[in-house]
Amino acid sequence: MASAASTERFFRLRPMDFFHRPVNMVMQNENGPCPLLAIANALLLRGDIKIHMDYAHITQEKLLALVGEFILEKNPPYRDETMRPHQERNIADVITLLPQLTEGIDVNVRFKGIDDFEVQPEILVFDLVDVPLVHGWLLDPGDKAEDVVAPLSYNQLVERVIRQSELLHNEKMEKERCEKEEKQEEEEETQEEEEKNQMEEEKCQEEKEEGQIEEEKFQKEKEERQMEEEKCQKEKGNRPSTEERERILREGSMVEDWLRRTASQLTVHGLMELHRLLDEQQLAVLFRNNHFSTLFKYKGDLFVLVTDLGYLAEPKVLWEKLNQIDGDSSFCTSDFSVYHPSLDTPRPLYPPRLQPDPSLPTFTPRTVKQALCSAQEVGDESLALQLHREEVAAQEARLARLAREAREAQEARTKIEEQRERPIPGPRPQPKRGPRPNAPHFNNPSDRYRAQGAQLAELDRERQARRSHPQPPPNDGNPVDSQRVNQTFLDEQQRMLTHYNRAQQEQQQQP
Repeated sequence: MASAASTERFFRLRPMDFFHRPVNMVMQNENGPCPLLAIANALLLRGDIKIHMDYAHITQEKLLALVGEFILEKNPPYRDETMRPHQERNIADVITLLPQLTEGIDVNVRFKGIDDFEVQPEILVFDLVDVPLVHGWLLDPGDKAEDVVAPLSYNQLVERVIRQSELLHNEKMEKERCEKEEKQEEEEETQEEEEKNQMEEEKCQEEKEEGQIEEEKFQKEKEERQMEEEKCQKEKGNRPSTEERERILREGSMVEDWLRRTASQLTVHGLMELHRLLDEQQLAVLFRNNHFSTLFKYKGDLFVLVTDLGYLAEPKVLWEKLNQIDGDSSFCTSDFSVYHPSLDTPRPLYPPRLQPDPSLPTFTPRTVKQALCSAQEVGDESLALQLHREEVAAQEARLARLAREAREAQEARTKIEEQRERPIPGPRPQPKRGPRPNAPHFNNPSDRYRAQGAQLAELDRERQARRSHPQPPPNDGNPVDSQRVNQTFLDEQQRMLTHYNRAQQEQQQQP
């Protein structure tokens, strides 16, 4: 039980405003569960599932349960009994595949449309939650690699590149082997010539064995020729033809060049198709660079939800505008306006989807030598030393802040683990306040003020009468008790007089 609890995964939550509605979205601290987080955030923004705004963390099991419950509610049984078994089988398969979303899924992209993916069981999850899965990795019209890339998927393109590399590698190895064999044959010929010369010298001594030696030599040469012919036939059978070899090299080079030119996995044509085909205020999941993100279209522009934990220190950075293919985009606030950071705004502690290394500094400051070199250009060495001290101080401050936030995160994680089995208290019920007993009812506020004024006037007359004819309050003869009772009586009279004066002022202010 303790080991299972220690491996339980938590996700940070971040409150945001989405069209004047509070939403507690899920932040990503690892690269693994991005499909689950993209689907969950799309459902949260759409209002299909909810996480209480008081929560700061949520467990992976709880998030899976919310998505699974929504799938069951979203897909009630079909009325057609012939289609019902197919639907139940699909839902059962998706519920079984939900845990795989926490580790990431592999999708095979095709390049003809924004929703063109190879049919896989994992794609069915997006269909059942009614959140489209899209991408912008499309072929630009008129591209030189269109004939080769268009009919293939991403995995098939990778196979083309691998086949080209293997062919070039085999040709290189074959060339090296042939050179080695030629060298070996030359050595053997040299050795044979030496043996022949030696045999000629001994010819006179071995005339009787001459016929036998010639016959053995002939048999040996014949066997070598047969072995070479068999080897050449075998290599000819494995080696592709000239036309096939040219086709493999041509397709492989074109595919490799297109993959290099579209390394961002977003093309101009793909970005235009995303703008054209997505509806206004539609939520979707964008697949790009093996990462799943929540995508939203608003007023003709595309925005990607910022879920990287590195931007948790930027409370106003919530969306990233998708209008460039090279990554030079701008961040936006909750109302989709461009975010302009001020000088005192804290920046992210580390880049998106990149975990910090505690053993390394946040940045590398300039050394004293570099500072002195830059200062010598303007003739001011003291300025260089001052800049160096400021940078070292800034580095120490950042490292201290990193350590402090790490300690706070560890303390929060420990506190959550200690309280995970405790029931979370809900809001306390407020007691219903009924009407006071024997309280008069007034339909008009002015009537109420008049009645209160009459009561206060009566109390004031009684107070004046007591002052003119003072009567000591009853006591047991104790002077301390008498003084306390008199003081209490005077305080009560003063409070009533103040209340009466306030009521008179409110009555005068009314029209």
